[in-house]
Amino acid sequence: MKNGKYIWLFLIFGIIILLSNISVNTQEVPHHENLVDHNDPNICLTCHDGAIAKNITPCTKSSCLLDPNASHPVFRTYPPDGKESEFAPSSQVEAAGIKLTNGKITCISCHNLIIQEDFHLVMENWRSRLCKTCHKR
Repeated sequence: MKNGKYIWLFLIFGIIILLSNISVNTQEVPHHENLVDHNDPNICLTCHDGAIAKNITPCTKSSCLLDPNASHPVFRTYPPDGKESEFAPSSQVEAAGIKLTNGKITCISCHNLIIQEDFHLVMENWRSRLCKTCHKR
């Protein structure tokens, strides 16, 4: 019976550690009456799909989402294969404050919900500064 108590204590302790690790990795911030993890690029699409919140298409005239033919698709490897000479090195881009998630451009590459300015841009885009951080032309 004594061993049974230790097993239960071990299981409970393990669950507490597991749950605490999950919460440490998330950074929730208020965003339109919700708390969202501003480090999770997939969270944007749960609302910004046009049904719940405004569709995410203002980046350019084409959709920013998953269309590979769009002028600015996301969830794509940076720099695009075969176009490395047209883009700044990823180390330079990340040093400027653009976050690559597993080497990919995502919503949170250009947007950070902690920044309360319009569009939550990671940097001012005056004279296309944000765009020119990645694009050489």
